[in-house]
Amino acid sequence: MALKVNVYHNLSYMKTHQRLHVTEIPSLVHHYVPQLEKLPFLIASLILDVDYDDEQKCFESISRAIGDLFTIHTHFITAEKKVSEFSTMHWKPLIKQILMPLVKRKFIPPEHFKEREVIKQLADSHDLYKVFERCGS
Repeated sequence: MALKVNVYHNLSYMKTHQRLHVTEIPSLVHHYVPQLEKLPFLIASLILDVDYDDEQKCFESISRAIGDLFTIHTHFITAEKKVSEFSTMHWKPLIKQILMPLVKRKFIPPEHFKEREVIKQLADSHDLYKVFERCGS
């Protein structure tokens, strides 16, 4: 299972002297290092929440644990408004310049998001163009 975890999630660990060490975590977004203060939570989740006997549940729970690692928690944002003590990036530019453009380009919401109104369309650039075109004439 360790090989599959590394292949599918790019998550590596090594056992030495009866201890397990995480040696590699995935890079999900170029130029974004997750809040490393949350590494102990990742390790705890990998130990406590992952069912390694059921392959599908294993992959889902590992994906969820990695997703939790990459979410920004306000608790770890520094007084200088940096993402974490281990980061030089401020959180607002990270969201505005890196994460939101990436979501805009790459995110394809599942159909049930529309049905449940999880995401609502606020504007359509085509319709906005029509409105501004009429205002200019």
